[in-house]
Amino acid sequence: MSRGLDARLGTGTWDTAVAGLVAHAVVSRPTGGIRSRTEVVDVARRDALVATLREAAAGDASLDPRTAVLLSMTGPAQLLEVVAPERGSRRHARQRIDHALDRTELAAVGALVRRVIADAAAVAASTAVVAGAAAATSG
Repeated sequence: MSRGLDARLGTGTWDTAVAGLVAHAVVSRPTGGIRSRTEVVDVARRDALVATLREAAAGDASLDPRTAVLLSMTGPAQLLEVVAPERGSRRHARQRIDHALDRTELAAVGALVRRVIADAAAVAASTAVVAGAAAATSG
């Protein structure tokens, strides 16, 4: 799902993102095999970013484009509980996440990312159903 990133850079989306974070000393180099792990190195930067996202999700003020993009991607990344740790604030936060890019020049990007993620989820669900049916009929 790298959309050609692999061909252009020689690495996929995840590896490219992690390499950028490692280069900026935000996370450690990945360790392990297939399910590699990274550790947050710059905890203060992470905490500041989470605080910014929480403030953006809780507020009603307009967002700068960079914060709007990042906030909008917390939904597909299933980070609602991080952005809105208090249950009572999640409905408002969900609205902010879902509409962070509305009326911006990046609205089309947000819609595309959400569609790609929804398509990938649908494929995964279909694959699971087919695999389950095949397993049930084979033995």
